[in-house]
Amino acid sequence: MSSRISYFYRDGNNVFIRLITGDDYILNQSLDAIETRLDNRYFFRVTRYMIANHDAIIAYHPLKHGKLGLTLRPEYREPVYVSKPTARKFKQWFEV
Repeated sequence: MSSRISYFYRDGNNVFIRLITGDDYILNQSLDAIETRLDNRYFFRVTRYMIANHDAIIAYHPLKHGKLGLTLRPEYREPVYVSKPTARKFKQWFEV
């Protein structure tokens, strides 16, 4: 099942799962609860509002002030940035 998941994201008070097909489904759990159940070899908390599957991250690129910009598949409706404090850990995880 994890190979079909692109990412989990929070929109307002709701949490959704987006599959590689682009289909979204609402979930009845918080991102924190979901994160504890995922294999961290494949999933990473890229922002406060998103947990991404390694296979859904096409690329990342450096931005100002040490942040990283992500290119996701399928695309998210707005740019996704990894914060400077998280960027180093993200790069280590992504390169494995």
